[in-house]
Amino acid sequence: MSALTFENLLRHISHTIVCRAHGTPPQNVVIHCATCDEVIIDLDADGESLFGLVPLKPEPPVMPPAVAAVPVAAD
Repeated sequence: MSALTFENLLRHISHTIVCRAHGTPPQNVVIHCATCDEVIIDLDADGESLFGLVPLKPEPPVMPPAVAAVPVAAD
């Protein structure tokens, strides 16, 4: 389970985020929002990775807006 989109993570700004391991030895790690009691990331020790939860698709680069040249007066 994962809430790894911009919109889903934005909801947790200023919340209390906790990371906990479960099991001895740890078999699972959870990143949890304690404020709203929501699991954000839940990964098992069997090799599950964060990248397996989020589809990776290349996005075109975002170019910053052009800035007009400002003349500087020489002293």
